Amino acid sequence: MGARLTILIAVAALGAGCTAPQDALETRPAAASTPPAADWERTLPWGVGDGQATFRPGQPERLAEGPSAVAVGPDGDVLVLDRLSRRVLRVPASGTGAVRMAAGVPEDAEDLAVGPDGGLAAHSLLRARVFFYAADGAAAGELAVPRALPAPRGLVIGASRQTRIHTAFQETYPLGSPTAPQLLAAVLHGKRRGAAFLPDGRGVRVARRADGAVRLLAGDHRDGQTMTEVPVPGAPALAARVIGASGATVCLRVERAATGPGLAVRREAVCLDALTGAVRVRQALPDPGPYVPRTEVAVGGHPARLAWIRPTAAGLGVGSVALEGRAGR
Repeated sequence: MGARLTILIAVAALGAGCTAPQDALETRPAAASTPPAADWERTLPWGVGDGQATFRPGQPERLAEGPSAVAVGPDGDVLVLDRLSRRVLRVPASGTGAVRMAAGVPEDAEDLAVGPDGGLAAHSLLRARVFFYAADGAAAGELAVPRALPAPRGLVIGASRQTRIHTAFQETYPLGSPTAPQLLAAVLHGKRRGAAFLPDGRGVRVARRADGAVRLLAGDHRDGQTMTEVPVPGAPALAARVIGASGATVCLRVERAATGPGLAVRREAVCLDALTGAVRVRQALPDPGPYVPRTEVAVGGHPARLAWIRPTAAGLGVGSVALEGRAGR
């Protein structure tokens, strides 16, 4: 009886305060059962009905608003956070067919993530909470986000809804899960460098040199890890940010100076192998429209795909391209 009690106490302590192993937070790619869908782009008309996305035009002293985030499900479906209508829209991986409602979410939710089981997580920065939903849209708990974390940028959901949050400083913190939230001390102690992670556990981040050259860095010598860096192709950049990773493929959003009157910026998503530097995709991103979504580009799915949203006068453009099975373009 005494040994059994000791085991139960140890398990309870692990759930209450200890940081889960990194392996528990990494999603394991599943074998593809069907060929990847072709690259596609479609427009969801503005509106509040089925197959539409909600848009609120700007007015004096009020900015325009619309869908604020995009994510890619494990099956390649594109999920769009249509928060003004308190819902998440599911666009089929093929790019064709009916757009369905995946879950109902709070209107103050601004960011979106998808777990390996197809479950959703909507992040309200206003309330500093993450709301979880099962793959069928049913509510599946909540998790507080410590306000002590600097400049949250996005979420990653792992097995058993283990949640990580990364910040604008390219650092990642473990939050635990709705059933086993981490204490603040454990969250801060579990900080790791990197905005995304490779299968070997190394964090990846991007660095821009004074001449505009961009490098993708993997690993941290302070943790005893091997550090590698590969160049990101293209002209000198004004800015770059890690979008996410799928296996060894890491995707960045890069902004470069373009010719034109005043300050003109050309934007693109660049996906490359973090180990070899081989480019998988270079996808031009459109100029900002009536408003700028919080998360306009995402990577995910098995096989991996890159997806984006772009507001236009006619509606919300939604696009998706395959990352695997191509040499780059």
